[in-house]
Amino acid sequence: MEDIKVLAMYLPQYHRVKENDEWWGDGFTDWTAAKQASPIFPGHEQPKVPLDNNYYNLLDVNVLKWQADLMHKFNIYGMCIYHYWFKNGKKILEKPAEILLQHRDIDMPFCFSWASSSWVRSWSKLQDVNVWAPKYDEQVKGQSEILLEQDYGGEQEWIQHFMYLLPFFQDERYVKVSGRPVFVLMEPYLVPNLGDMLRLWTSLARQNGLPGIYVISNGTTCDVSEVDAIFLHAPAIRNREGDSKIGNVNIGKCHIYQYDLLWQEILDNCYARDIRTYYMGFTGFDDTPRRGEAADIAFGQSPKSFKDFFMKLLKKSKASENEFVFINAWNEWGEGMYIEPDNVHGFAYLEAVRSDICALAKEYRHIGDEVKKNILQDSRFVKDWYKCSSYYHLMHKWFLLKEKGVFLSKWLLEREYKEIAIYGLGEIGLHLVYELKQNGITICYSIDKKPRKNASFPVFENELDEYPQADALIVTPIVDFACIREKMLKKIQMPIISLCEIIYGLDKEL
Repeated sequence: MEDIKVLAMYLPQYHRVKENDEWWGDGFTDWTAAKQASPIFPGHEQPKVPLDNNYYNLLDVNVLKWQADLMHKFNIYGMCIYHYWFKNGKKILEKPAEILLQHRDIDMPFCFSWASSSWVRSWSKLQDVNVWAPKYDEQVKGQSEILLEQDYGGEQEWIQHFMYLLPFFQDERYVKVSGRPVFVLMEPYLVPNLGDMLRLWTSLARQNGLPGIYVISNGTTCDVSEVDAIFLHAPAIRNREGDSKIGNVNIGKCHIYQYDLLWQEILDNCYARDIRTYYMGFTGFDDTPRRGEAADIAFGQSPKSFKDFFMKLLKKSKASENEFVFINAWNEWGEGMYIEPDNVHGFAYLEAVRSDICALAKEYRHIGDEVKKNILQDSRFVKDWYKCSSYYHLMHKWFLLKEKGVFLSKWLLEREYKEIAIYGLGEIGLHLVYELKQNGITICYSIDKKPRKNASFPVFENELDEYPQADALIVTPIVDFACIREKMLKKIQMPIISLCEIIYGLDKEL
């Protein structure tokens, strides 16, 4: 089996475009936002500063050469470059990829990730002001909040889009699977007639000498029969509850997420359907440059913890016979998600990747071919092993909490979650029901595939378009949490919490 290829998500935002000049002021790039960030609480590492103040311009071909040399030195295989294509073929931030295409001497394997949603003025909600450019929001008050509108069009628009991508797909550096160029869909559920579009693209690819397109969907937000694989985007932070304190220190409006808990969710998650599932790790997360005091922050990261977690993710990917593993990200400086060197940690995160890749290769060289074949041939065994291992560690932590007189209701009541819904009423779900009822929490209803006639609350056996309101939804199938959360976000308006998050959160407090 070949070595795993690390693909880093790559943001092409670091150069001037007329649209950003118009929306946010002359010369705006993500560097502008990153430089203006301020620390919110003691010990908060902001602003993030690239090593030697290297605020580069991606229109400079020497920057791309530097990045290519850096990625090879530290065992990053390629870049998964965000691609922006809007209504009527409108492109933005396309120049770095076009420069790369023109300069074939730059040894940078790459693929595209189509961020296919409209661009809106705010970062998360239409009615909110974008905290990092308030004066420009004020200047355009009364205008549409849509900056770039998305409209996927029909067959002619699909052909136009494909023909723009074709020279990239045909480039020998473009990342391929069995000759098929890899194309990642970030929001596939937004594309009407997605299957028709992909079938047309496959036909066009074959007409132009390619065997097809290898389509990877972000999660399960489309009919998975229409794509070749999925990947589980990380970290799963958006639209979920975070802490408003670090220890006993109140940190105001921002939301804190424990770095190790976010990583544990990634390692525990294992998609159950029969489709190739790629995994994504992350270096950190802190969108203070974009959201100011309302930032989401992954707290507790370090190069060492990243190295330990990433090694586990590599082994999980290896056991699943995956040829790729994703890292978020190469250069998301505005979200504190970058692996490029900075003035605090230097090259430490890149060193962690190189060390892990080398260690994994050395470990597998010592495993006999027959043993390797037996380990890897049954993906169901691999998935079952991860599931059993995850639940074993979860139950062990739960029992330890009970022995110390700490109950899950403590975590819920601290957040004023007094009426909850439960997703998954299997054995663990029933244990959860018993404990919560004993400690004054009301179970409003449960969602489960199997009928439960003796339940003292409603059990929805079939999936509904919308579910009743509660204070929170607790998901008990921890290995599928990311997929379940993604699906339920469309049907409920309440925090969606993994049982793992509660148990590990309480354990960390002790």
